[in-house]
Amino acid sequence: GVLRPAGENRGLTGRRRRPLLPVDLAKCMGIGGRAASRKKEARYLSMLMEFRQVTRAFAARRGLFDPRSARVLAVNDVSLSLAAGETLGLVGESGCGKSTLARMAVRLLPPTSGDILLEGRALEQWSVAELARRAQMVFQDPFSSLDPRHRVGASVAEPLLLAERAQGRSPTRNELREAVRAMLERVGL
Repeated sequence: GVLRPAGENRGLTGRRRRPLLPVDLAKCMGIGGRAASRKKEARYLSMLMEFRQVTRAFAARRGLFDPRSARVLAVNDVSLSLAAGETLGLVGESGCGKSTLARMAVRLLPPTSGDILLEGRALEQWSVAELARRAQMVFQDPFSSLDPRHRVGASVAEPLLLAERAQGRSPTRNELREAVRAMLERVGL
């Protein structure tokens, strides 16, 4: 949950890991170091999404013949902020808690402790429909991301349509088709 200098990587659970990328997360997020300008300070006062000391633990069995349960920390005391217009990439080894953190961000999993805020409101205060218009997961695995019953264009159109509706617009079929074509072209398809 603490921003660490470049090269030091303990993963989201706090366990020491081998360095993955020599990136200083504080610099990527544009915080720390020199004093921020008033404009930058104002931007960070109204964060789009904030994780405040978020922890997620799962119950697990100790072994085949041991009936006692163990507590496995998937995410341990993570705090981070994301302002509007920023991009945040979570990088880590398999099993370090990246997907668990993302699932908590869209309320697929509740945190064991800590707070997650979206636009200054606790995530639990958002209805499912409101949250779906503002935050969605993008899965890396195409086999779990794309529905084989839908064409690729329909799968790409759905989040574009939701984004337009969230902004109070209703695009025509041709506008949506053009937006999908541009998006597929943008990624080389």
